[in-house]
Amino acid sequence: MFLFAAVVTLRRLILSNNNLAGIPLNIRELVNLEYLDLSRNPLRVKNGVDDYSCLPREFRYLRNLHTLIMAECSLKYIPAVVWTMISLRTLDISRNKVGYIVSEIGNLVDIQNLRLSQMDLDALPPEIGFCDKLQTIDLTGNPIDNLPETLVECRDLTEIKINYRNFFKFLDDYMFQLIDEGKIRSEHIPHVIFELESLDILDLNQTKLNYIPNDHTLTRLNELYLSNNSFHQIPESISSMNNLKILDMSNNRLQTIPDHFIQIKQLKILNLSSNQLTILPANLSRIQTLANLIINRNRIESIDEEFSQSPSLLSLDLAYNQLKILPEHLCHLKQLETLDLRYNQIEYLPLAFQQMKNIKSMNTFDDDFQRSGLHLLGNPLVDPPSYIWKSTSIQTLFDYIETKEKKLSNSYTHLKLIFLGPKSCGKSTLVSKLTAHGRKPLDQYMLALQEKQIISENLPRISDKSSSILTDQWIESRISMNGEYFLQRSSKVKRIFPPPLKTYRQNEILDYFIQKTILTTKNNLYCTIFDITSEPSFEILYPLIYDTNALFILPVNLTVLLNIINAATSLDS
Repeated sequence: MFLFAAVVTLRRLILSNNNLAGIPLNIRELVNLEYLDLSRNPLRVKNGVDDYSCLPREFRYLRNLHTLIMAECSLKYIPAVVWTMISLRTLDISRNKVGYIVSEIGNLVDIQNLRLSQMDLDALPPEIGFCDKLQTIDLTGNPIDNLPETLVECRDLTEIKINYRNFFKFLDDYMFQLIDEGKIRSEHIPHVIFELESLDILDLNQTKLNYIPNDHTLTRLNELYLSNNSFHQIPESISSMNNLKILDMSNNRLQTIPDHFIQIKQLKILNLSSNQLTILPANLSRIQTLANLIINRNRIESIDEEFSQSPSLLSLDLAYNQLKILPEHLCHLKQLETLDLRYNQIEYLPLAFQQMKNIKSMNTFDDDFQRSGLHLLGNPLVDPPSYIWKSTSIQTLFDYIETKEKKLSNSYTHLKLIFLGPKSCGKSTLVSKLTAHGRKPLDQYMLALQEKQIISENLPRISDKSSSILTDQWIESRISMNGEYFLQRSSKVKRIFPPPLKTYRQNEILDYFIQKTILTTKNNLYCTIFDITSEPSFEILYPLIYDTNALFILPVNLTVLLNIINAATSLDS
């Protein structure tokens, strides 16, 4: 017998994980009790809903009790006295064997939090509408196939969790297949869910969902969880959820990111992991508030250059994708603090990586055991070496890159490839094939040039004067496309100390080349590739080709190049 009378001032009582079959009558002495935890006890209700053996009628005298936890107590029925506890604000009866909730639940007029997860419920009574102070309800793991329309009367309801087996127990395998393939809409979800105007959090994970109606009223929604469903595209209806800050659409079948998605103006966390995306698109950069992007376990092979303009991104998870190169433009995300590149196919880090000074560590975790800093495990990295990227000091990596950059600059191993030719002759296609699949095609191309003795392995240092001479020779003898086009000598300007490239207006240059790509090749050539749109004038071409740090300037005539290309066996035809 508990001596409850001796502790009448008790406010909080935890009796979980005992062997209690019931509570003694003198529980009524605890008139000040506010919190009672009876979870994981073998409470017994012998005679159905009218049974008072485990919780006696005297229990109702606990008029200050606001939290009652009876989770995992092997109950088949909820003790009848529970429905008389009108002071309750939190009731947790999850993980029991209860098959239905009685209409007396409407007596709990002050209830705010109702936890009914992992039971055998197939419905809620309409009287749930009388619980108009209800704020959160957890129904996960129940075979519910419908919800009462009276649920809309709970106008304070801010969080509802409904997932796992809910609402589709009557769907057969053929219906599942049609939903998975996107051939029919998933309209087995009760529409009342999408009418709960006050919802802040909605969890619809694992519901075989592939559709959200456009006429929803979820305009206040802050968090939406749609993982492990059957979405082939992001529903346009999500774009009208103006307050959405967290969206989880992991483990679906997404292949693209539609432009309407950028209408979400306050999105901060986006989880698109385990989908079928092949590119990190530019439109994500237009979500001005996006701070955390999780897009691991996709099929991403490339990153759109415009993505690097994302203004607020702090954390980017690209682990378990198919990236062969880390593009230089990604390093423009100077505000980035965490970059997870684990288990891609990256062999080299670009020199521009040293710009990412907000990354403070490598291979570390934050206080919440989330990855922080830079993570490169699982890549076939050649440069930097393993003793650099396996450490925790990011400064070690920055120092290594800085030293390498100085060495490359001082040794004049800078090559420029300038692709020239008439419009639509295949220049851009060639550049794309050289650069889109990592360094291998470009490395093979450089090897072919060396085998043809176009580039010597031990070229002498080029002075300013000799560089000028070489440039003149190139202009006079190498710029011809097909024997018809030449630059005129009269267009040349005298140059002893020509102005640096940065002094030229950027728009003047951009008008005359499609793509500028900077790579470091396997034979340590620091290579700048220009894809020229058409035959330029000397004044425009000049700032592109002149660089005293350039080892060699190679104008590429596509006609002459044809035989060399055959040596680069990895290139597609």
